[in-house]
Amino acid sequence: MEIISSVDLKNEDRTLAILLAEIRYSSENEMLNELSDFLIRRTGRLYFEKPIADKYAVALNTELALLLGLNETESKASLQTYLKESKDVLTFTE
Repeated sequence: MEIISSVDLKNEDRTLAILLAEIRYSSENEMLNELSDFLIRRTGRLYFEKPIADKYAVALNTELALLLGLNETESKASLQTYLKESKDVLTFTE
């Protein structure tokens, strides 16, 4: 219920509103520490909803930086880590 109550229903992009509520919940209750942690380990979206994860990565990272008090360098590193993971998930090695 906590996630549902924090969804911003004024946000026209309902998917983004739900993702922002989820990232807030994870940052407050699950010791979330970076974007890839959220999109891979907490939600599995990189593997099961990759287009959505990639589309909202920058917005989610911006919100996460505010929630965790990340400086610009830390915020960029968080996004870069996710972008690398997003690319690597499509690369198969023998």
